[in-house]
Amino acid sequence: MPSASPDPVQPTAVPGEVAGSVFTTPDGIYSFLLPAGWEAAAVEPLDLPTYGVELSASAYVISDVSGQPIARFDGGVPGDGAALPSPDHLVFDSELLPHVEPESGLPVYFVFESLPDYEEGGRLYQARLQAGKPAFEGMSSQMAGKIFMEHNDVFIFTSTLDETGPASEEEARQWMETEQYSQLRAMLLSFAVSPA
Repeated sequence: MPSASPDPVQPTAVPGEVAGSVFTTPDGIYSFLLPAGWEAAAVEPLDLPTYGVELSASAYVISDVSGQPIARFDGGVPGDGAALPSPDHLVFDSELLPHVEPESGLPVYFVFESLPDYEEGGRLYQARLQAGKPAFEGMSSQMAGKIFMEHNDVFIFTSTLDETGPASEEEARQWMETEQYSQLRAMLLSFAVSPA
Protein backbone atom coordinates (compact mmCIF):
# COMPACT_ATOMS: atom_id res chain seq x y z
CA MET A 1 0.00 0.00 0.00
CA PRO A 2 1.55 3.35 -0.93
CA SER A 3 2.19 5.82 1.85
CA ALA A 4 0.32 9.11 1.91
CA SER A 5 2.04 11.82 -0.03
CA PRO A 6 3.78 14.37 2.17
CA ASP A 7 2.69 17.97 2.24
CA PRO A 8 4.74 20.08 -0.15
CA VAL A 9 6.97 22.58 1.66
CA GLN A 10 9.35 25.42 0.90
CA PRO A 11 7.47 27.80 -1.42
CA THR A 12 9.71 28.58 -4.34
CA ALA A 13 9.89 29.75 -7.92
CA VAL A 14 12.10 28.57 -10.78
CA PRO A 15 13.28 30.19 -14.01
CA GLY A 16 10.28 31.27 -16.02
CA GLU A 17 8.49 32.38 -12.83
CA VAL A 18 6.64 29.09 -12.30
CA ALA A 19 5.39 29.26 -8.72
CA GLY A 20 4.88 26.20 -6.59
CA SER A 21 6.40 24.26 -3.73
CA VAL A 22 9.10 21.62 -3.35
CA PHE A 23 7.73 18.08 -3.13
CA THR A 24 10.01 15.52 -1.46
CA THR A 25 9.40 11.78 -1.32
CA PRO A 26 9.07 10.36 2.23
CA ASP A 27 12.51 8.70 2.01
CA GLY A 28 14.07 12.10 1.34
CA ILE A 29 15.84 10.88 -1.81
CA TYR A 30 13.91 12.68 -4.55
CA SER A 31 12.43 16.15 -4.81
CA PHE A 32 10.92 18.37 -7.47
CA LEU A 33 8.90 21.55 -7.89
CA LEU A 34 5.17 20.92 -7.73
CA PRO A 35 3.54 23.82 -9.59
CA ALA A 36 0.84 25.73 -7.70
CA GLY A 37 -2.45 23.82 -7.77
CA TRP A 38 -0.83 20.57 -8.97
CA GLU A 39 -0.98 17.39 -6.87
CA ALA A 40 1.28 14.35 -6.49
CA ALA A 41 -0.69 11.26 -5.44
CA ALA A 42 1.15 8.17 -4.22
CA VAL A 43 0.45 5.01 -6.24
CA GLU A 44 1.77 1.45 -6.10
CA PRO A 45 5.40 1.29 -7.24
CA LEU A 46 6.25 -0.78 -10.29
CA ASP A 47 6.13 -4.48 -9.43
CA LEU A 48 9.52 -5.70 -10.65
CA PRO A 49 11.89 -8.28 -9.14
CA THR A 50 14.70 -6.75 -7.06
CA TYR A 51 16.77 -9.94 -6.73
CA GLY A 52 17.39 -9.22 -3.07
CA VAL A 53 18.58 -5.63 -3.56
CA GLU A 54 17.18 -3.26 -0.93
CA LEU A 55 15.53 -0.33 -2.70
CA SER A 56 13.38 2.54 -1.46
CA ALA A 57 10.55 2.33 -3.97
CA SER A 58 8.19 5.27 -4.49
CA ALA A 59 5.74 6.19 -7.22
CA TYR A 60 3.53 9.23 -7.84
CA VAL A 61 1.03 10.33 -10.44
CA ILE A 62 1.14 14.11 -10.84
CA SER A 63 -2.03 15.94 -11.87
CA ASP A 64 -2.28 19.51 -13.10
CA VAL A 65 -4.57 22.21 -11.74
CA SER A 66 -7.55 20.77 -13.65
CA GLY A 67 -7.02 17.35 -12.06
CA GLN A 68 -5.76 15.84 -15.32
CA PRO A 69 -2.88 13.36 -14.80
CA ILE A 70 0.12 14.79 -16.63
CA ALA A 71 3.22 12.98 -15.34
CA ARG A 72 4.45 9.97 -13.39
CA PHE A 73 7.51 9.56 -11.20
CA ASP A 74 8.98 6.21 -10.14
CA GLY A 75 12.00 5.93 -7.86
CA GLY A 76 13.87 2.87 -6.66
CA VAL A 77 13.13 0.88 -9.82
CA PRO A 78 15.31 -2.20 -10.40
CA GLY A 79 16.91 -2.24 -13.83
CA ASP A 80 19.59 -4.04 -15.78
CA GLY A 81 20.63 -1.31 -18.18
CA ALA A 82 19.58 -3.12 -21.34
CA ALA A 83 18.74 -0.78 -24.22
CA LEU A 84 17.92 -1.02 -27.89
CA PRO A 85 18.17 1.72 -30.53
CA SER A 86 14.85 3.33 -31.33
CA PRO A 87 14.54 5.21 -34.66
CA ASP A 88 12.60 8.24 -35.85
CA HIS A 89 12.64 10.51 -32.81
CA LEU A 90 12.15 14.27 -33.25
CA VAL A 91 13.17 16.53 -30.35
CA PHE A 92 11.35 19.85 -29.92
CA ASP A 93 13.02 21.07 -26.72
CA SER A 94 15.82 20.00 -24.36
CA GLU A 95 17.88 21.33 -21.47
CA LEU A 96 20.68 19.91 -19.32
CA LEU A 97 20.16 19.21 -15.59
CA PRO A 98 23.76 19.74 -14.39
CA HIS A 99 22.86 18.97 -10.75
CA VAL A 100 21.77 15.35 -11.46
CA GLU A 101 24.72 12.98 -11.85
CA PRO A 102 23.83 9.38 -12.73
CA GLU A 103 26.07 6.35 -12.23
CA SER A 104 26.70 6.07 -15.97
CA GLY A 105 28.31 9.49 -16.05
CA LEU A 106 25.98 10.45 -18.90
CA PRO A 107 24.46 13.93 -18.51
CA VAL A 108 20.75 14.09 -17.65
CA TYR A 109 18.51 16.14 -19.92
CA PHE A 110 14.94 17.33 -19.97
CA VAL A 111 13.54 16.51 -23.41
CA PHE A 112 10.22 17.01 -25.18
CA GLU A 113 10.02 14.80 -28.24
CA SER A 114 7.90 12.92 -30.71
CA LEU A 115 8.51 9.20 -31.11
CA PRO A 116 6.88 6.28 -32.89
CA ASP A 117 4.01 4.50 -31.13
CA TYR A 118 5.00 0.88 -31.67
CA GLU A 119 1.78 -0.49 -30.17
CA GLU A 120 -0.96 1.66 -31.70
CA GLY A 121 0.85 3.18 -34.68
CA GLY A 122 1.21 6.90 -35.30
CA ARG A 123 3.25 9.17 -33.01
CA LEU A 124 3.58 9.79 -29.26
CA TYR A 125 4.54 13.13 -27.73
CA GLN A 126 6.45 12.93 -24.47
CA ALA A 127 8.29 15.22 -22.07
CA ARG A 128 10.70 13.42 -19.73
CA LEU A 129 14.14 13.19 -18.21
CA GLN A 130 16.70 11.07 -19.99
CA ALA A 131 20.37 10.13 -19.67
CA GLY A 132 22.54 11.19 -22.58
CA LYS A 133 22.41 14.13 -24.94
CA PRO A 134 19.32 13.86 -27.17
CA ALA A 135 19.74 13.38 -30.89
CA PHE A 136 17.42 15.98 -32.38
CA GLU A 137 16.43 13.73 -35.25
CA GLY A 138 16.84 10.01 -35.77
CA MET A 139 18.01 7.38 -33.29
CA SER A 140 17.36 7.34 -29.57
CA SER A 141 17.32 4.62 -26.91
CA GLN A 142 14.31 2.67 -25.68
CA MET A 143 15.84 2.98 -22.20
CA ALA A 144 16.31 6.76 -22.49
CA GLY A 145 13.69 7.42 -19.82
CA LYS A 146 15.35 5.16 -17.22
CA ILE A 147 18.20 6.87 -15.38
CA PHE A 148 20.63 4.71 -13.40
CA MET A 149 21.91 6.17 -10.13
CA GLU A 150 24.67 4.91 -7.84
CA HIS A 151 22.12 4.93 -5.02
CA ASN A 152 18.63 3.35 -5.20
CA ASP A 153 19.09 2.01 -8.74
CA VAL A 154 16.80 3.64 -11.37
CA PHE A 155 14.36 6.54 -11.48
CA ILE A 156 11.87 7.38 -14.23
CA PHE A 157 10.21 10.80 -14.56
CA THR A 158 8.02 11.22 -17.63
CA SER A 159 4.85 12.90 -18.86
CA THR A 160 1.69 10.92 -19.50
CA LEU A 161 0.30 12.63 -22.59
CA ASP A 162 -0.86 9.63 -24.61
CA GLU A 163 -4.55 10.62 -24.79
CA THR A 164 -4.61 14.24 -23.66
CA GLY A 165 -1.53 15.70 -25.27
CA PRO A 166 -0.61 16.92 -28.76
CA ALA A 167 -1.72 14.82 -31.72
CA SER A 168 0.55 16.35 -34.36
CA GLU A 169 3.82 18.24 -34.73
CA GLU A 170 1.88 21.49 -35.18
CA GLU A 171 -0.09 20.88 -31.96
CA ALA A 172 3.14 20.01 -30.14
CA ARG A 173 4.74 23.31 -31.10
CA GLN A 174 1.58 25.21 -30.10
CA TRP A 175 1.45 23.39 -26.75
CA MET A 176 4.99 24.55 -26.01
CA GLU A 177 3.60 28.10 -25.78
CA THR A 178 1.09 27.20 -23.02
CA GLU A 179 1.30 27.67 -19.26
CA GLN A 180 0.78 23.92 -18.79
CA TYR A 181 3.92 23.15 -20.79
CA SER A 182 5.93 25.77 -18.90
CA GLN A 183 4.83 24.26 -15.60
CA LEU A 184 5.60 20.69 -16.67
CA ARG A 185 9.00 21.75 -18.01
CA ALA A 186 9.85 23.61 -14.80
CA MET A 187 8.82 20.60 -12.68
CA LEU A 188 11.06 18.22 -14.64
CA LEU A 189 14.00 20.66 -14.69
CA SER A 190 13.79 21.12 -10.92
CA PHE A 191 14.22 17.40 -10.18
CA ALA A 192 16.94 16.63 -7.62
CA VAL A 193 18.38 13.51 -5.98
CA SER A 194 19.72 13.50 -2.41
CA PRO A 195 21.04 10.01 -1.52
CA ALA A 196 20.54 9.03 2.11
